[in-house]
Amino acid sequence: MKRENDTNTSENSEQGAEKEKEPIKKTQGQLIQEALGLDQEAIGKIEKQLFISKFIDSISEDIFDYIYRDRILEKYLDMLKKNLSELDEGPEALTQETYEQKQIEPTIFELKSKAEEVAQENDINRSLNSKLKRNGLIGMLPLCILVILIYIIPPEFTFYLMIPICFLCFLPQLLRSRIVQKWNNFKEENKKMFYQENREKIILLKEFVQIVLDNIHKSLLDKKIPLELIKFSLSSSDYKNLKLINEQVLRGGITQFFFTFEYPPGVEPFPIPEIIKEKYMEPVVSGKRTEQVDNFLILKNIKVLNGEIEKFEVELKEDLKNDINTLLNSCKFEKAKDFSLIMPNYTPETAIHCVCGEIAEFSNVQKCSWSETESEEKFEFYLFESEKCKCGEKIYVLSPMEEQIKIPDKWKKIFG
Repeated sequence: MKRENDTNTSENSEQGAEKEKEPIKKTQGQLIQEALGLDQEAIGKIEKQLFISKFIDSISEDIFDYIYRDRILEKYLDMLKKNLSELDEGPEALTQETYEQKQIEPTIFELKSKAEEVAQENDINRSLNSKLKRNGLIGMLPLCILVILIYIIPPEFTFYLMIPICFLCFLPQLLRSRIVQKWNNFKEENKKMFYQENREKIILLKEFVQIVLDNIHKSLLDKKIPLELIKFSLSSSDYKNLKLINEQVLRGGITQFFFTFEYPPGVEPFPIPEIIKEKYMEPVVSGKRTEQVDNFLILKNIKVLNGEIEKFEVELKEDLKNDINTLLNSCKFEKAKDFSLIMPNYTPETAIHCVCGEIAEFSNVQKCSWSETESEEKFEFYLFESEKCKCGEKIYVLSPMEEQIKIPDKWKKIFG
């Protein structure tokens, strides 16, 4: 009996030792902060300025994506101004002053107004998202009518409804493809002309972006942060002191450029802490990491309008991986609607990132349903599965489906 207890104790000790050795997964920002001894405020200022530069750059590169989207543009501008107001010390404080002196906001609205005039001349009076929603509903209406008729007419006649039903099942996708193609053709035909006619104002925006990037660059050099650790994306490659590391063509032919900052001439690269090398700078074999790790993130404080997630906060939950797996293993799954319909405003400025810093692309969305017989509790949420990132990893994102949804006590530590 004693021997058996000793054996159990030994096994428990080994399991405990293994558990202690298992590292807690941290984001790249957290590792940089801890490894370089930076405070959260320093990292926060860098992130705020990166958001500002990415947002203004996206407008300077493609203002057509913001036409007829007053609410979305106002939301981004509110976020931008909030970030500017929080950059109130050091060289960053000059950013807000420059923003006001250069009349950046009036310039944005002026460009938007002119872009809408061009759109109206081409018989475009709605945003792309608005058109997709409207035509989706129009395409679904006759299908719903036919489905209702199946339950009304005699069974021997239902066969004749199957052909139009099959056709109507594909109609929304056909309409969507046609609308997107027309929109892309419109942008392609008018983008160059619009740039030529509004060159000075677009260059003004790009000059402001360069000022913000230069501020970040100087701050990184002053704090001796290894520049190659700060990765970010922009919609154009018109800026100085940047090193292009990759580019990717997204849906609709939009190109995203991925950068790090360049070291000035004569400045030796700053040493990268070993802990970061181990986590994010390991060798790549055949395009994959030698170790595959799935990462869980949770969307918190979501804002939902008409079934669309418009605003959210992201939190890494690797320390709760076992709890999340337990939850998922006890769920029923069914295919949900497309990610583009759940998050139609998913842009580089609001994107979810892989732990390596790259923007995550999502194609697989599942609706997860959990229930408990004893308590009669039920809970539904989304599971977004990303495409495999260039670093070799995937991320899995859990999100409530509604703002005020009741989360069972059992799972509050995951979603709380």
